[in-house]
Amino acid sequence: QPFHQDRNDDAIELADGVWGAPVQGLCMVLPSLVVLEPVVGDQNARRVGKKYCQIRIPVEKLQRIELCEFERHEGEKGGKLRLLWDCGDAIGERFVVVWDSQFPGHVEGVTESIRENKEAIDLVHLEAASPHGHVTESEDEAVPELSRESMIFTDDMMVAIRKKIPKRFRLHDRWELLYSTAVHGISLGTFFRNSGWRAPSLLVVMDDKYNVFGAFCPAPWETHFTYFGTGECFVFRWKGVDGLQVFRWSQMNDFFQLARNGEGIAVGGGTNNAVRLDPDFLHGSSGPCETFNSPSLASSEEFKCLFCELWAFGD
Repeated sequence: QPFHQDRNDDAIELADGVWGAPVQGLCMVLPSLVVLEPVVGDQNARRVGKKYCQIRIPVEKLQRIELCEFERHEGEKGGKLRLLWDCGDAIGERFVVVWDSQFPGHVEGVTESIRENKEAIDLVHLEAASPHGHVTESEDEAVPELSRESMIFTDDMMVAIRKKIPKRFRLHDRWELLYSTAVHGISLGTFFRNSGWRAPSLLVVMDDKYNVFGAFCPAPWETHFTYFGTGECFVFRWKGVDGLQVFRWSQMNDFFQLARNGEGIAVGGGTNNAVRLDPDFLHGSSGPCETFNSPSLASSEEFKCLFCELWAFGD
């Protein structure tokens, strides 16, 4: 599906007056993200500048999606998708013209992360359509391969968490460490840079009493003025011999994720956050939270953070 670069002053200068020329690429609407990705070698993308064509839009920033038909040629109908989203100080806009609904698996310009997500979604759809297709129990029981050693996870813990995350992400056999206080130091800026637009992610904390808890976070970790995320978000705690306790969205409010420069990050809201970490990642809090109808997840409502890690699914 090609998409068009709309007019803006920088693009006109870079494109040498050829704004509006179609850029061939992919538009993917994922659970937490809309991705516009040009194919390698597209001349118009080179003229305009790849950074203007390669776009990641978190779903919570979308203002409107419009779908309409238009005449292509000889009576054929085509589809046009209009995307409007919040850019902070302006409203971004792109038109996606649908030419071919088939995914071009041979296109080298498709990044691996996008390809893996598409393959995972296709497999889920295939399993749903087949009376015998499913993710087997043995696959659910498999311990994920980690990109590097965790200071928090045990095998039992990872298997238990894997069973609770949405099915399309259980298909990934490898988990990638995006941020760790033990590896990258205690820095909120590094946390944001390393997490990038990756979503979903798994936030895991060990406090100074060795209690382990965390959250499945469906939206990318970016700074916002208010809460963001979706109802797939959930929080959990590890109770040792009692296993994993999971607390899903209660629908009492939609305070899923919060990230502010200088203030730290949080999951859940209302009277208390289910998980909150100060910007120095040394202290945090966890109290009874309306978002998930969850109790305090840590050893006490105010805790010291021993380790904090953020993991993504797939490379």
